[in-house]
Amino acid sequence: MVAAGDSLTQGVGDSTRQGGYLPYLAKLLEKEGIRQVVIENHGVKGNRTDQLLKRLGSEELQTAVGKADLVAITIGGNDLMRVIQRNIFGLEMPVFEDAKEGYVSRIKEIMETVSVLNENATVVLIGFYNPFFPWFSDIAEMNQIVTEWNQASSQVVDSYPNTVFVEIDDLFLNLEVNLLFDDYFHPNDQGYELIAQRVFEELRGERLVELERRTYTVRNEESNTE
Repeated sequence: MVAAGDSLTQGVGDSTRQGGYLPYLAKLLEKEGIRQVVIENHGVKGNRTDQLLKRLGSEELQTAVGKADLVAITIGGNDLMRVIQRNIFGLEMPVFEDAKEGYVSRIKEIMETVSVLNENATVVLIGFYNPFFPWFSDIAEMNQIVTEWNQASSQVVDSYPNTVFVEIDDLFLNLEVNLLFDDYFHPNDQGYELIAQRVFEELRGERLVELERRTYTVRNEESNTE
């Protein structure tokens, strides 16, 4: 499993410093029947879609993606934060609509790049959430923006084979349970565990069976050629 993206992949807020949701996901996959999950984490705190695209041009990440059975990506939250920071005194819906066009274009390029590097891998794109909800739950527009950007990402993912979009923003709308780290922005351990469970739920069933079958076939083919 090769993971790429932003701080949610790096695991900021994870008290164990083992990579956020990834170890939880690995355990769930192994319990389901995957013999062994080896994680290669390429998460970088603060990365936006344009920065991930640049890194996908590096030999290191291209090699990692090329040999992966499962590619998991978290990206987009920092794109949205950049819009907020640049327009802090003029946050109106048209600003986010304009920014979304460029964001969607870059998501398409990311998915296209990954599919070219590895047409056999299962690719998971994890959506992002509204970290401001616990303190500004009365601002409905922010939730609407997050929803629209996630929906746009989901539509892009749906146009590629062996891919799945995982919605997580609803997990962080529960005001009765704190899922955020001390910085009030990144997930805490419980938050990361719930993200892993959601990803696993989306992979479970036909997708997981296909992943197991494809992994088994590829490994056998590699063994027979050695």
